[in-house]
Amino acid sequence: MPISIRCPKCRELLDVPDDFLGREVRCASCQQIFTAAANADDGIPVMRPTRKPARSPEYGDDDQPIRARNKRGNRLILWLLLGGAGLSMCLCCGGGAVFIGKMMSPDFVPYVSPDGRFSTEFPGDTQKSKRNTGRAAESAQSIESTRTIFQETYFVYYVELSDADRKKPAEKVAEEFASGLIDMSQNGREHSARTKIAYQGYDAIDLSIALTDGKFTVARVIVTKDRAYVVGVTGPGEPGGAPWVENYLERFQILEPEAKK
Repeated sequence: MPISIRCPKCRELLDVPDDFLGREVRCASCQQIFTAAANADDGIPVMRPTRKPARSPEYGDDDQPIRARNKRGNRLILWLLLGGAGLSMCLCCGGGAVFIGKMMSPDFVPYVSPDGRFSTEFPGDTQKSKRNTGRAAESAQSIESTRTIFQETYFVYYVELSDADRKKPAEKVAEEFASGLIDMSQNGREHSARTKIAYQGYDAIDLSIALTDGKFTVARVIVTKDRAYVVGVTGPGEPGGAPWVENYLERFQILEPEAKK
C-alpha cells in the first residue's frame, strides 16, 4: 500500500508504494531524485539524498512508476540490422535517422486492380507475372513489389475458381492454397503455422512460414465466391513482429460485387 514520504528539498508530501523503499524516486513537485528511506523525522518516512550518481528514476514526470518494458524478440533486432551496409553509408552522410524511418515506416502507394475487384497498397513499383499456386499445374496472376535494400517482396496473387472449386467448402479451398504456398517455399522450412479467420466476411487463413535461410513468409489466403487470393510478404528475419508487414495485410480490400458468405 502507498506510504507518505516527505521530499527533503521542497518538503512536499508524496504517496509512494511501500515496495519502493530503498529505491530511487522522483519528486512530482520539484523533480528532485532521492532514495526513499524510512526515518523517524516527524513520524513520517522521508527521502534521503542518494550519495551515488542518480540513475534512471523509478518515477516519471507524471508521478507514475516507470514499468519494465517487455523485451522484444530477436526478430525486431534482425529488422533493425537489415541493410547494414546501407545504414553505415547513411550514417556517414548524416542520414541514419532518415534511413531507419524509411525502414520502419515505408511509403505505400495505393493500388487498384485493372478489373476493379480488389485494392491494396504497395511500397513501390509493381510487376505482373504468372506463378504456381502449388496446386498441381495451376497458374495464378501475380502482382509484386520489392523493397530491394531491405530484401522484402510484397505480393498478391489470385486464381479464378473452377466449377469444382466452387462446389467445395471455401474453408477447404483456403487450406489447399495455404498448403500449396508452404510446399512452394524455397530452401525448406523450419516451421509453419496457420490460423483460420474471417476477413471481410470471407473464409480466410493467416499463414506464417519460417524458412531455413533466415527468411520468412507471412501471408493471408482469402476465398470468395469466384476467386482465391493470397496476399503476403517474404523477407529476412522471423515471421511476425514487423508492424508494416501486418499493416500491409490489412490494406488489402476486396471490391468485387458479390454476396459475402
